[in-house]
Amino acid sequence: MAQEFFRSFRKNLFKDIILMVIFSICSVMIVLMGSYYLDLGERYADSAQYYNEEGIWYSAGLELFTDRGEMLNNLDTISGCRNVITYYEEIRNLENHPLMSVATQQTMLVKESFAERFGDKNFERFLSEDHPAAFMASFGRESCSVLDIKSVQLDFRAFQLFGLRTEEGEGFTEANTSIRHFSDPIPVILGYEYKGYFSVGDVIDIGMTGTEYVYSCRVAGILQRGSQIPEFGYITQDMVSLDPYILFPYGIRVPDRGPVELEEIKKYAFLDITALGNSSVQVSDEKEFKELVICYRDKGLDAGLPPLRLHDASIGLNLLRKESAASVRIMLVLTAVLFCFFFYSLFVAFYDKVQSGQRVYGIYLMNGCPVWMILFPCLLEAIVILAPSVPVCRWVFSYEHVGAGANIEVIIRAGYCVTALSFVVSAVFLIYLMRGVDTERLVRQTDL
Repeated sequence: MAQEFFRSFRKNLFKDIILMVIFSICSVMIVLMGSYYLDLGERYADSAQYYNEEGIWYSAGLELFTDRGEMLNNLDTISGCRNVITYYEEIRNLENHPLMSVATQQTMLVKESFAERFGDKNFERFLSEDHPAAFMASFGRESCSVLDIKSVQLDFRAFQLFGLRTEEGEGFTEANTSIRHFSDPIPVILGYEYKGYFSVGDVIDIGMTGTEYVYSCRVAGILQRGSQIPEFGYITQDMVSLDPYILFPYGIRVPDRGPVELEEIKKYAFLDITALGNSSVQVSDEKEFKELVICYRDKGLDAGLPPLRLHDASIGLNLLRKESAASVRIMLVLTAVLFCFFFYSLFVAFYDKVQSGQRVYGIYLMNGCPVWMILFPCLLEAIVILAPSVPVCRWVFSYEHVGAGANIEVIIRAGYCVTALSFVVSAVFLIYLMRGVDTERLVRQTDL
């Protein structure tokens, strides 16, 4: 049997290698299409971050590196900034799928003169642990001595969801996070420990760490004592007291028409990109993921921007989220055609093999050789052709290539199933070819 296998495999080596490549591509594409259309890949139990009576909040946000870089490239022009702002506004207010943005591990810069408000009192509790004293850094276009203050960035939906209340002034609302002129200050809310040092209406210049953007901010309110928020924005984590924090707003709405300078609009477009990277989306159940990813894709294509990546969507939905619906359908058709071509080529090869070896098989059978021993070399050859698809699937759908947005092992098992089912189909076809063998007729036949 081994000798017959090696003889046959060497004889058809080039053809078998081509079939290996074709089937490896087929298996990857079948799993990818299945993941896209069937939402294949169970999600992790902790994928839902927030729960309330209206639904579940799931993690969403820009993919790091490439997508964020693509977004930032749009800040070089006024029209690009407008596209970013419009895109954020549209997906933030999708009916039945509102977006919420929150980042709790953020620090922001103020000039050292900020400390003058405290007189001789200790103000170090308001500073980040990384920089507990003043230091030299860029603040807008100047370099000066700055303080790194504790800050939480969130939009009005997060403010409401976490149940935050103010003792003085007002919290974030859709109204006060909309400005009529680019020169208007934006609202910030101070933690309770700022009470007595700052009052509602005071203006503070706040710079975003690591950027050239400085925002003129107006104190809109002071939080109630003991206000808390989960440490990383996840409801299951430890709560952090907001008493020494400044709450900085995401989702500032700017005038949508009229003359504007690039430097005026750029910092608000950047703020929206940052919000997109720290966002969660509300869905009623997991079945809505495909609908939502497709919606993000279409709006991203319309705006010329990379669509959001839902971290808990299936691999297929995430990998193909930049493709149009027509492109995905074309890929599906090509996958089906390639798969059919593979089996046609494999079946023709097996048919020729059986037909050309009929006399030899007849002699084997006349000498008491069971049919399975004749089938075994063919089945082994089928295994060799199909087997490379397994490591190829594992490599293509590894964490290094697709990230950890879905359960990778489910995808890998789907690849195993495609390979196993293909082997079963091949075995059934071989058995069909060998059915009802007439040994006397085979012996009388000449080799073809």
